[in-house]
Amino acid sequence: MASKKVQFLYEGVDPNGNRIKGVIESPTVQDAVQKLHQEAHLFIVRIDEKRRDTPKEFLFKLIPFNRKELCYFFRQLSVIVNSGIPLLRGIRILHDQNQDIHFKKVLFGLYRDLSRGTTFSAAMAHHRKYFSNTHIGMILVAEKSGGLPEALDLLAEYEERETALRAKAKAATTYPLVLLIVSLAVLIYLTQTVLPLFQELFLQSDVKVPLLTGLLLNASMAIRAYWPFWIVVLPVLSFFLAKFLKRWLQEPEHRKKLDYLFLRIPKIGAFLLKYHLARLALTLSALVRTGIPLVGCMNIFASVAGTWVLVDAIRDGIQSLHDGGYISDGFRGKKGFPPLFVQMLSLGEESGTMPVSLAKLASYFEEEVEHGMTQLLTLLEPLLLLFMGAVVVLVLLSVMIPMGNFISKMQ
Repeated sequence: MASKKVQFLYEGVDPNGNRIKGVIESPTVQDAVQKLHQEAHLFIVRIDEKRRDTPKEFLFKLIPFNRKELCYFFRQLSVIVNSGIPLLRGIRILHDQNQDIHFKKVLFGLYRDLSRGTTFSAAMAHHRKYFSNTHIGMILVAEKSGGLPEALDLLAEYEERETALRAKAKAATTYPLVLLIVSLAVLIYLTQTVLPLFQELFLQSDVKVPLLTGLLLNASMAIRAYWPFWIVVLPVLSFFLAKFLKRWLQEPEHRKKLDYLFLRIPKIGAFLLKYHLARLALTLSALVRTGIPLVGCMNIFASVAGTWVLVDAIRDGIQSLHDGGYISDGFRGKKGFPPLFVQMLSLGEESGTMPVSLAKLASYFEEEVEHGMTQLLTLLEPLLLLFMGAVVVLVLLSVMIPMGNFISKMQ
C-alpha cells in the first residue's frame, strides 16, 4: 500500500546562492529533502508540513520565541549527556522542566521522534524554525564521529555568543527607534492640543497664516476628522505594506541591491559588515572544530548568512578553491572588508590552523561590534535629540509667527 503523500512548504538555496521557495508532495519530510537535493540540487534551509492553522495555533504563533531558550537547551543538554544520562531521557527531563510554550512543543517533538528511532539531527531537522543548518550540521557530524558531548559543548558556547551578538545589534537600533517614536508622539500631541487652541483665533481675526502653520493646522484637522481611518484603516494598510515588502525582499535581486545599499551608508554600513563578519567567524569556528570540511562550513553559513554581501564573497571563495586557490581569495579585494579578516583567514588556510584563526577573528569582531555600537549610538544620539528639538521648535514657530502677525494687526 502506497504511503499517503503530504504537502510540504520548503525554502532552500540553489548552487548559485539564490533562495528558492515552493511546495512539494512526499510521504515524509526526509523523502522531500532527499528529492529536492537530488533533483533540484537545493540545500534546504527550512521545510514544514503545509496545513491550515487552527485559531489556537494562530494565536500561539503571535507569541514571540525567546532565542535564549536555545542557549539553555544546548547548555543543559551538554551537562546531562556529559554526566552519562542517555539522550532520550535527557530530552524528557528538559521537556518536563521547560516553561516556554514554544520550546516545550519542540522538546516534545524531539522526544517523540527519538523514541521512534530517528537520529537526533533528523529530529532537529523537523523543527527548522528553531534549529538552523549550523545546529543540524554539527550534530550530524557528531553522530557519525561519536563526539556528541563535545558538539553540544560547542553548540552551547556558539549559541550563547550568537545570542549576545544579536542582542548588541538589536540594542544599536532600539534606542534610535524609541527616540523617533517619542518625537512623532510629541508632534501629534502638540498638533492636537496646542494648535487647536489658536486655530479659531486665527480664522476669526483673518490673520495671514504662513504655509507651515497652514500645513500643521490641516494635518491636525485631518487627524481629528478622520480618526477612524487612522485607527482602523492605517494599521491594516501598514500590515499589507509590510507583507508586500517582505515578499519583495524575498526576491534575490531585490534583497541583494538592498544589502549592498546598506553597506554604502557611512558608519552604519561598517557596523553591519562587522556584525556579519563576527557571525561568519563565530559560525565557521564552531563548524570547523566539529570536523566539517571548510567548503561544507561555507555552504552551511551561506544558507544562514543574512546578507548577500557575504554570500557573494563565500561563493567567490569556493570557486577560487576549485580553481586551485584559497577560500580567502574570495574576500580579497571586496570593498569594505577589513584586511585583517582576509589575512587571518588566509593564514589559517596556509598554516592549517583554521580553527585557531577563526576563533581569534570571532573574538576580535565581537569586540568590534561592541565598539561600533557605542560609536554609532554616540553619533546618532545628538542627531536624534536635535531632531526632537526641531519638531518642538517647528510647532512653536507655527504658532508664534501668526501670533506676531495678529498682535501687529491689533496695534
